[in-house]
Amino acid sequence: LLERGFPDLGFLTLNTHRQALQFGRNPNQYLLGASVLRGVGTGGDPELGRVVAEKEAAELSQLCAGADLVFIAAGLGRGTGSGVAPALAQIAKHQGALVLGLALLPFEFEGKRRQEQAYLSLERFKEAADGVISFPNQLLCKTTEEQTPLAETFRHSHEWAAQCVRGIWRLLTCPGLINVDFAHLCQALRGQHAESTFAVAEASGPNRAREVAERLFACPLIQDLQLLTQADTALVSLIGRDLTRGEVERVMEQVNRHCENAHVVLGAAHD
Repeated sequence: LLERGFPDLGFLTLNTHRQALQFGRNPNQYLLGASVLRGVGTGGDPELGRVVAEKEAAELSQLCAGADLVFIAAGLGRGTGSGVAPALAQIAKHQGALVLGLALLPFEFEGKRRQEQAYLSLERFKEAADGVISFPNQLLCKTTEEQTPLAETFRHSHEWAAQCVRGIWRLLTCPGLINVDFAHLCQALRGQHAESTFAVAEASGPNRAREVAERLFACPLIQDLQLLTQADTALVSLIGRDLTRGEVERVMEQVNRHCENAHVVLGAAHD
């Protein structure tokens, strides 16, 4: 996201570990709990992460001030992400922002304790944010080979989260043939405190509508299509060059069939 550039979208990296911030690419950084933790992290203790965030609530409130929409991307299972993300979501909500969480969940090989901490934090995250989209690393790694370097595997899961932010941002900012504005998004999501899911697909050529629909419903995060039948709301963003009415109809026929009980919010734009 940082590399591609998004007008009107600001980025801030928060951590309790100074060294982790030093390796980051984002020049806008904030070291949490510097006076208490001395920049060495929480030692995997979510409670310590929560306490630090709450003690610095005034500073975090200032960082969120004036934002209409706040995305909070956090790796859950360790101390900082698990403890800070729910507290930060609550702080951003108090500032009046619509708050969407992106929760990256640990691999199974990271151990039972980390898994338990992650899912406990996920519940607290959902209670605080308007909506949370989960990205289980264990599920996403099925799209890579066992020989894939671990760093690349993590980048792969981060790209899924980036695609989610990118999709919502484009839904709101691309000049639309069928517009979705911020009020639509608020109406659909504000106060839902729901766990959500996400899918993205691309296609080109004469059969792109059929192919994009097939790829969309083959995404790993919605392999259980029953999730879609239970959905209350579905946000759909269709973006392409010279979209035709028939192409929109073909894709939306499939979406409406799977999301039969949902309030469907559609945006369609030329790009």
